[in-house]
Amino acid sequence: EKWVDTGYVVNGDFEAETNEDGSIAGWTLSDDFKLYLKKDEYSSNKTQFLKIVENSGSAKISQEIKNVEPGTYRIVLDQDGLGNASSGLTVKCSDSKLELPATNGWDKWETITTADFVIEDTQNITLSIEGDIPASYWGDIDNVNDTLTNQINNLKSTVDNLKSTVDNLKNAVDNLKNT
Repeated sequence: EKWVDTGYVVNGDFEAETNEDGSIAGWTLSDDFKLYLKKDEYSSNKTQFLKIVENSGSAKISQEIKNVEPGTYRIVLDQDGLGNASSGLTVKCSDSKLELPATNGWDKWETITTADFVIEDTQNITLSIEGDIPASYWGDIDNVNDTLTNQINNLKSTVDNLKSTVDNLKNAVDNLKNT
C-alpha cells in the first residue's frame, strides 16, 4: 500500500522563520510552552526543527487543517531526544491518538507513524502534539506530515482498466459488424 504526502500540514518541517512575536508559522502554541526553532550544526539533521527545552509542565502545539477531503490518513513525524526517556507528548488528529514512544538519544532520529484514521466527509480537523513534559526531558520534533493512502491512484487504475475493457468491447462489436 502506497502513502503520499497530502501537503495539508503547514510548516510541518519547521523551515519557515519564526514570526516577530515568537510564534511559529502555521502553528498555535500554548502560552506556557517554551518551544523554539533551531538548527544544530553538530546534528545530522541540518534543517531547522522544533526544540523541546527542559521545561516541565503542560504543553501543546497545534494547527487547524482546513478542507480535508475524504480518505484514509496517517500522521508521520521524526523525533530525537533524551535516551530511553518519554517526552510525555501525544500526537492527536481526528480520532487518532498516539503517545510518542521513548526517544533513543541525541541525534538518533526515528520516524513515528500514527494509526490510520478515516475522514468520511470534507471537513476541518485539528492536529496537535500535546501533553505533560517531565522536568528533565529535552528533545526535538521535525517533519510533521500527513499522508493519504493511494486510494485515488487505485481508483484511477480501475477507471483506466474499465476504459480499456470498453475499448476492447467496441472493437469486438465492430469486428462482428464487419463479418
